[in-house]
Amino acid sequence: MGQHFDVREGTRSRTEAVAAIERAGYWPVTRMDLAGTFVDTHWHPVNELVYLLQGELTFEHPDGERACLAAGQQLVLRARTAHRVTTPADALYIVGMERIVPEDELFRVGVPS
Repeated sequence: MGQHFDVREGTRSRTEAVAAIERAGYWPVTRMDLAGTFVDTHWHPVNELVYLLQGELTFEHPDGERACLAAGQQLVLRARTAHRVTTPADALYIVGMERIVPEDELFRVGVPS
């Protein structure tokens, strides 16, 4: 586990990922990013669990710490953790959100103050 990113063994099964997210009391949201997708530095006001079912995702903190996820891995992302995301290969993943947040409040650009 790094200072900002906690990578764990997860699952490649949608059913198992959703069940684990719901057991944690989180809300599952399915997402897909195409290879080459880049999301610049941002943060979220809630804790998130990311289950990567297919592909690859790379999370990077402004201090340079990186977490490279492969299919079958899980990332625990604490609220207010600044990060940017690149997608080296098409990625299918499920994000568990600690609570429902309106879309315009979910992605906060930059680094939290």
